[in-house]
Amino acid sequence: MGWAAEHPESVPLLSRGAVLASTGPSQLVSRSTLIRSPRRFRASLERAFAAGLAMAGPEMLDTRFNQRLVKYGTMGPHASADVVAECSEIVLRCPPAVRGMWGRVLATIDVSKGVDSLAVPTTVIVGSADRLTPEVHSTDLAERLQQRGQLHDFVVLPQIGHMINMEAPNDFNEAVARLDAATEKG
Repeated sequence: MGWAAEHPESVPLLSRGAVLASTGPSQLVSRSTLIRSPRRFRASLERAFAAGLAMAGPEMLDTRFNQRLVKYGTMGPHASADVVAECSEIVLRCPPAVRGMWGRVLATIDVSKGVDSLAVPTTVIVGSADRLTPEVHSTDLAERLQQRGQLHDFVVLPQIGHMINMEAPNDFNEAVARLDAATEKG
């Protein structure tokens, strides 16, 4: 979406399709469902959550507690122990400074104008248990793409979390393959 916003003329020249997986163009912190709170506390918690994302923070050790945190934030309720362990290893090995820089991006990103520049068939895919970028983002993206005639497929995977390509690789790959087959140039 960011690339499409900056280079809209290049989209149809350099790509024949796009996949928007577990993502949103903006309001990632305010629409996240990681932290549930009464409405009156929501704004304060959102600011604290965004500030916390932007901090480098301590090194995250590979403990059972931290693995549970990673699972809560990135996986669906039925994710296998192997997939949770693999995802945890990726997240927990991320250097604190990198985690902080990426947190600042997530707290402020707005690539909304890029959605309208996606002038190619686009598949939107999300897990219904995604707490980081919940289904509402994907529904909005799919509706905007549908209005522009660019929505190829909208896939919601039940009980799957944010890391859909790890948690449901076959479903993810099948969605990508359908897009590939539909956009193949002869």
